[in-house]
Amino acid sequence: MKKVHNHEDVDIVIVGAGLAGLTTALALHRALVLESSGSLRVTGFALTLWTNAWKALDVVGIGDSLRQKCIQIKGLKMVSPYTGLFTSGQPLDKDEKL
Repeated sequence: MKKVHNHEDVDIVIVGAGLAGLTTALALHRALVLESSGSLRVTGFALTLWTNAWKALDVVGIGDSLRQKCIQIKGLKMVSPYTGLFTSGQPLDKDEKL
C-alpha cells in the first residue's frame, strides 16, 4: 500500500491496519489507513472466515491467493469430556458428511 503524504487527496480515512482495515482500503482504492503500531506484524493465530467474507475477498481480488495458504475446516465434532467418545457433529459444507 502506498503512503499518502498529502491528506487533501484522500476522501476516506480508515483507522486500523488489521485485516478489515487493509481489505477495505484495497477495495476502495483511495483511502488513508491510520495505524498506531510502528509496523505491521505477522503473529500466529486462527481466523475463521465464513462464505460472505470469502466472497468479499474474491471481489477485491485476494481470495484465491489466500485459499492457497489456508486449511478448510470440513465440520465440527463434539467429544464427551467424560468418555472421550464423539457425541455429535456438524458438517460445514452442505455436501460434506462427518
